[in-house]
Amino acid sequence: MKLLFLALFFSYSMVAGTDQHCNQCGMSRTLCGFKTTCGADESCFTRSITTSSGKLSTSGCTKNEMCGKQVTEVYHNIAYPTVTHCCHGDLCNGASAVQASMLAIPVMVLALFLAF
Repeated sequence: MKLLFLALFFSYSMVAGTDQHCNQCGMSRTLCGFKTTCGADESCFTRSITTSSGKLSTSGCTKNEMCGKQVTEVYHNIAYPTVTHCCHGDLCNGASAVQASMLAIPVMVLALFLAF
């Protein structure tokens, strides 16, 4: 019975989700803290600009073909060139995102069962 439970749990945990979740943030700190779900042809991204008032960032989902491309962000009617930096994985585009390996939980459960 224990082996059946382990096999089911391990196989369930290996099924990767198809949706990628990203942090979404506008050019203002008050527009941050939101999560969004990307489409199949999208990745998480971040872009940053440096203005006279400091560094500002935007993030969310973008089409895969935009990754690595230079774009122009407009802030207070001033155009700033910046590059779209993409990443892959849930919430990979947030400084405070905590990510765990897909295998971390099954390995811990397996270790628990093997220890007893």
